[in-house]
Amino acid sequence: MFYTSDDCNYKHISLSITNDPLNVTVWNPTGFIFPYELWSKSGVVLFASSENELKQHYLFWGDSQHAPLEGIGIATSNDGQNWNDTGLYLIKTGDVYDFDWGWIEAGPPPIRLNSGDFLFLYNGGSEDPATFSQVGYVILNGTDPSLVITRSANPLLESNQSWEQNPSKVYMTGLIPHSQGCPKQLSNFLVGTM
Repeated sequence: MFYTSDDCNYKHISLSITNDPLNVTVWNPTGFIFPYELWSKSGVVLFASSENELKQHYLFWGDSQHAPLEGIGIATSNDGQNWNDTGLYLIKTGDVYDFDWGWIEAGPPPIRLNSGDFLFLYNGGSEDPATFSQVGYVILNGTDPSLVITRSANPLLESNQSWEQNPSKVYMTGLIPHSQGCPKQLSNFLVGTM
């Protein structure tokens, strides 16, 4: 289980392991994934499996609101416990579009598309995240998820109802694939990509 720990100075992606998740007494907390001084509040894992045929696990992590991060970073692991930060970014703030130039962070874990590629949603905004956030997407290469095939030019979701505003907060934290896969009209969904 990955979780965010907070000691009032830094937030960290942390890990705890068990073979019996319903037994609270057998969880083994292993600690921070990255060095203490590195703020790492947000992250999601794409685990290698026989279904997706990936050779290693991927962790897309980071919260660009806190230095020295510039976007969503990429870490890899062979065992799911020991992670190596590659120093590379999946996407950065200010790369292309207006809606997410100010900040970005990981959303829910990527899901596999019928094409074999992965849909990855992220949270971002052009203004202070305390007051405004939106949801964007990237399509990741099915054999090397560190490669971005395309990125949304416009947000998929933003607050436009009065009850969602002041402050305006929209965060994507979960995503469940439809049992029959993506709809045939997915091409309509991908309008405005880079």
